[in-house]
Amino acid sequence: MLTSYPYPLTVALNSLFNNMCYATFWVCITKASAITALKRIPIKYTLTWLVPLGFGKALAAASTYFGLLKVTISYAQTVKCTMPIFTVIIARIFLKERQPKSVYFSLVPIIAGVLLCTMTEFNFDLQGLTASLVSTSLYSFMNVLAKKILDDTNITPLQLLSLNSKMALCLFFPIWFYNEGSILLDQTAMESPEFVSPDSHFLLLMFASGFISFCQNFCAFTLINHLTALSYSVANTSKRIIVIGSSIFFFHNNVTVLNLLGITFAILGVVMYNRLKHIRRTHKNYTLLKPELEKPSSIYVSGGFNK
Repeated sequence: MLTSYPYPLTVALNSLFNNMCYATFWVCITKASAITALKRIPIKYTLTWLVPLGFGKALAAASTYFGLLKVTISYAQTVKCTMPIFTVIIARIFLKERQPKSVYFSLVPIIAGVLLCTMTEFNFDLQGLTASLVSTSLYSFMNVLAKKILDDTNITPLQLLSLNSKMALCLFFPIWFYNEGSILLDQTAMESPEFVSPDSHFLLLMFASGFISFCQNFCAFTLINHLTALSYSVANTSKRIIVIGSSIFFFHNNVTVLNLLGITFAILGVVMYNRLKHIRRTHKNYTLLKPELEKPSSIYVSGGFNK
């Protein structure tokens, strides 16, 4: 869609609008009132955490689609493999969380893979790379914020998606109107030979893009609720592999052996990172439960079952 209609901010606005509409509708029909939950959240907490989350969502959506306008999907998805790097940095700065050396070592293949892809990318664009990195860092930061909000409040992930989309849409609308909205509504700009007029095909693609965007967000929140962190990370990595492979197949992107090697390095680095994090979390949980497991059972202490 962005190849034929170069309006990334309009596509981002459409994504936020559809997320808001579908999520709000789903919250209403499930009788889970987001308004009631919001009333229980202090205004100070809303301004401190919810508003930055909405602002981050708006900027992340804009940078994502702008990056896709400038670079290929396969390259953009490979750059997004750097998310663990930003997650480690953010956790270290804001949560004071230290990682073992093995976790830091797992980030090396990711960096090497992305650098190799960058050096061998035929359609490399610095703006596209920057936008993809900004988007990835923002989504990493949003994951930390969303986790804190869900832990601190009693709202559900779907309610948070609805509230986040509303705030992001309100914050993003002035940016869209200043950059693309005024152009799309300007009669003089429409007469320019460089102007690409939106048609029924564009509207159809916008509708499909918005619906798929909501489905992706809804599935993400659902999987986070029902799967372990490792299972979700593996599913996310599998999705990235499918997207990269599909984009190369359908769009016939020019890729070299070194380019494919860089993609492989980046993906293997993410898999290694997820595995090491899971091992560390399992060991930590076992350490916490070990004193309880070593306690003698009341069955043997009392000589039988407690009545």
